[in-house]
Amino acid sequence: MYFLVKNKEEFEERMKKTKRESEWGKQEIKTFTSLSFNSDCYLSKGILAWYENKDIIAFKRYLSISGKLKILGHSRIDWAYHGDIVLQFFPEIMSDNPLIHQFLINNLNDICLEDKPDYHKGWGTTLFMNRNLLLALKGDWEALKKRSLIFLNDVPSGHKKYILTHEFYLALSEANVDEMKKALKPIMDPKKGKILARDTFYDLEFYLQPQLLLFGKIASIHGYNLEIDLDIAPKELIKYQPLTVKEYEEADKEYPLITKYDFKEPFINWIAKMTQIEEEYKSGRK
Repeated sequence: MYFLVKNKEEFEERMKKTKRESEWGKQEIKTFTSLSFNSDCYLSKGILAWYENKDIIAFKRYLSISGKLKILGHSRIDWAYHGDIVLQFFPEIMSDNPLIHQFLINNLNDICLEDKPDYHKGWGTTLFMNRNLLLALKGDWEALKKRSLIFLNDVPSGHKKYILTHEFYLALSEANVDEMKKALKPIMDPKKGKILARDTFYDLEFYLQPQLLLFGKIASIHGYNLEIDLDIAPKELIKYQPLTVKEYEEADKEYPLITKYDFKEPFINWIAKMTQIEEEYKSGRK
């Protein structure tokens, strides 16, 4: 359990911080920034639900709230030009909420708008990799294979640690389970697992290996069981098994502002609505 940190003492200190941060959210602050901040608080709640009680239902409920807040905290449509795949999409995908998944798929071309298509170097690397994750979620195997080969045949300077990511995508695009397992095996090694987990979510990276969970989940969504079951990547979190629509709707009630947006609507509608809400909130504080 402790291999993503130095020892038990560091693990316990990080878990204490996670507990504190799970209580910091303030719904009364109505700004785009506060939604993003509160998204992290609900992610912490989900992690605690799993750590303390192995409560998979609570984990998915909290991550559904976290994922929706993360989306609603963006004030522009094309937001995936910064922040890696874990920072941008971990709670949304790990929640197993089909509504969130479909939103990401439907808005893929806006979220990951590429001024220069398939450009994978320099300023374009982060956007390139974020788009690849959503292509994997969507199951666009032709595009995913093409882009994986672009990366593998010309790895950008300083990004060698992402070779296995694209080896996994390539295997996924070819429905090759053995190669998927082979690509992910290095992440189970303490050294590699730490390197990839570092600087993702502070309240997550010390306990769970985020990329292993994300890639295992993507595979499960498409019907593949990679037989991963580790303390840092439990099979219960990896298996794609959505809650009922009612359970997700009940979760939304915990954060009423979420219910003001229909995730089937154009996202520009939400930006306009939240901009007005934020302006009214700020005016009321003066």
